[in-house]
Amino acid sequence: MPYTLTFKRGRSMTIASLLIAASSCSAFAQQEAPLPAGSDAPEIRTTTLDGQQLSIGRFRGHVLLIDIWAIWCPDCRKTLPSVEKIAEKAAASGAYVVGISCDKEKTLKFVAPAIKKYGIQFPISARPEENNAIAEAYNAHYIPSLYLIDKKGKIRWSSSTFKPDDVSKVNTMISQLSAEK
Repeated sequence: MPYTLTFKRGRSMTIASLLIAASSCSAFAQQEAPLPAGSDAPEIRTTTLDGQQLSIGRFRGHVLLIDIWAIWCPDCRKTLPSVEKIAEKAAASGAYVVGISCDKEKTLKFVAPAIKKYGIQFPISARPEENNAIAEAYNAHYIPSLYLIDKKGKIRWSSSTFKPDDVSKVNTMISQLSAEK
């Protein structure tokens, strides 16, 4: 008979199940980090919630911040207002922010109401197949993942640990990149 662990609220798990869960977590933890600074920004081809086409080429000559997130992710929801603050300031220097939602079909219905609730004005795409391919191309295995892309299409900064306190740091980087020729 397998050894069983019992947790609070009467949940139980066999040691074999616990080992399988642990190996899944460690496999996920060994995924590649977000694409690093100096990498070429992979192409984006998707459509926003309001029907506009998004592609990296559309932003050539401008600084671009990409936020890869999902509505079911608590950290993503916490950072959305901070990313909106960045977008507001970025617009003054001719920079752009776009959001790439990696929600699945069953959570898509919550994206538009959340965008409205948080007062998000920057473009958001919520197209599962397209956006999951984008997240994979950017190695966004943890969310939120943010990527700052320069005018020439190079990633200059990336983070999968963005916190609301990072707003001034990102604003400074956007200002510096926007000033570059």
